[in-house]
Amino acid sequence: MPFRKYTDDQIRKALELRLKGLSYGQIEMRTGMKASAVAWYCLFERVELPNGDIAAPRPALPMRYTRNGNIVRRFTAEEDIVVMRMTIEGKSAGSIARHLNRPRTSVKGRIATLARKSSRMTDKGAA
Repeated sequence: MPFRKYTDDQIRKALELRLKGLSYGQIEMRTGMKASAVAWYCLFERVELPNGDIAAPRPALPMRYTRNGNIVRRFTAEEDIVVMRMTIEGKSAGSIARHLNRPRTSVKGRIATLARKSSRMTDKGAA
C-alpha cells in the first residue's frame, strides 16, 4: 500500500475550509498541507468555492516549461480530444497515458480538469 502524506482528517479539513471560501494558501497555513496538494484533492473531490467563483485566468504558459525541476508538457487540444474520447469509451487512465506517452497521474488530473470545465460550462448554460 502506498504511503500517504496526509491523513483523512487533514484532507477533510482542507476540503471543508475550501468550501468556506478560503484560498489554497490559507488552507496550507491551517492544515500543514501544501497548497498544490489541497488543489489536487479539491479537483478530485469536485470542491469549488461556495459562491461558484473561479480563480482569475492566468496567462498561458508555454507548451513546455520547468516546474520544480521537472519538464512539464501542457496538453494540446488534440490530446484533450483523445482523452475525452477514450474516457467515454471506458478506457482507464493508464491505457490513455500509454497511448499519449504521458504519466498516469497527469492523465488522471487532466480527466478531472476536463470534467470540471465541462461541468462549469453546463452550469453557465443552465443559468
